[in-house]
Amino acid sequence: MHSTSTRQPAPKPLIQEIFSLRRMVKLLIAVSLMFYTCYLPFGLYMMIVASNNYVDRLSSTENVMFWNGFEAVKGLMYARSSLNPVLYAFQSFNYRNGFKMSLLGLYRNRVNDSERNRKSHRAESANRAFSTC
Repeated sequence: MHSTSTRQPAPKPLIQEIFSLRRMVKLLIAVSLMFYTCYLPFGLYMMIVASNNYVDRLSSTENVMFWNGFEAVKGLMYARSSLNPVLYAFQSFNYRNGFKMSLLGLYRNRVNDSERNRKSHRAESANRAFSTC
């Protein structure tokens, strides 16, 4: 006996939940990789600075290069803070929508303010015209 059973497709909410979970995992991995990429050089530099023997033995040229490198590593560490929102914007649909809505709200407020300013300016001009008569 051969039975033919057809497999029912997964319900849409379950599929959306799986995709959402995958996106979240990708975001967490990306944020973690960026964190370690930006902070690992700083941590290594701090370990070198903590071992005073190495830094004290550097010539003046090497010392300048070391500290310039240290400044570059600090810049990388600070860059992570500014790259984090960009990463969220690329990975998170909700973040992108929220950002667009906030920009749209700012635009609407600016348009409404300029419209109110034009109306009040017209009213002031009309008042001045009537008061001079």
